[in-house]
Amino acid sequence: TNDVDTLYYKTYSVVYLVQDSSNNRITFVREVEVYWPYSCIIIGHGLGYYGIMNTEEAARNAINKMHYPMLEVDIYTTKDGVFVCSHDASFGGIAIKTSNWDDLKDVKITQTRHSGYPAQYGLAPDTPYTSGILRLDTLLDICKEYNTKLKIELKQLFTDKQMADLMKLLEDHNVMDLISFTAGSSLKPNLIWIREQGYKNEIQYLAWTCESQTTLDFCIKYNINVSICVTYGNYANSDEWIKKYKDAGLKVSCFTFQYTEDYSVVQKWIDKGVDFCTVDWHDPKVLKLPLAK
Repeated sequence: TNDVDTLYYKTYSVVYLVQDSSNNRITFVREVEVYWPYSCIIIGHGLGYYGIMNTEEAARNAINKMHYPMLEVDIYTTKDGVFVCSHDASFGGIAIKTSNWDDLKDVKITQTRHSGYPAQYGLAPDTPYTSGILRLDTLLDICKEYNTKLKIELKQLFTDKQMADLMKLLEDHNVMDLISFTAGSSLKPNLIWIREQGYKNEIQYLAWTCESQTTLDFCIKYNINVSICVTYGNYANSDEWIKKYKDAGLKVSCFTFQYTEDYSVVQKWIDKGVDFCTVDWHDPKVLKLPLAK
């Protein structure tokens, strides 16, 4: 007997029971791990492109229908210290950092979203879509339930106390082994704090381009991977510079393959050997992913 589902990446128990005609019984239990076998990890941007980004429904769709091995979420903290999931500094017209959780918990917003490249895939299911704001602790419980990795993008410069509170939240929910962090140049102090406090979690430094010696030196110094913009703007991210990070033992992530990008755009960067691709809606089963060595 077992409940192994090869679309969910976690450890399962398989129970073997043998019984003879005299009712003698013996049981053997084997632990079976289902894991992402590819060298490039596909990440669901903003918890996936379903309804409204960074919502519980988006996360569950990304896990249960798209089967992404990792999700990406944007976080702020309220005035009274509740970590919430939001791409923007306000939700439903209410500023997050200067408001308490009670000011936000009942607010609803409605959006219309596309599920993929419009000419091919049309509108997302249940569009237009209405949802409230998602607490980070709720999301952590979901990720723990399915053993889904989570990349947390810091969207504000947190104080040392706020960073300590965030780490305690992750530890209390027993999900530290699932967590990565990411942030851009204005939030470098938070990334450095993570390393100086001794945390070994993977970190990705958001950079428009990897073609910077300063960026490379920073990543090497703090053992931080680089995450580069490859789908908008005109930023140079050559194969030669990507190799410099690889040669330094670092990984390269790229963002964000939006609903306007078809599979061929994602595949181009997978073929370049990047380690992570952050996507809005793309189905990993359609991509040609290299097996991990």
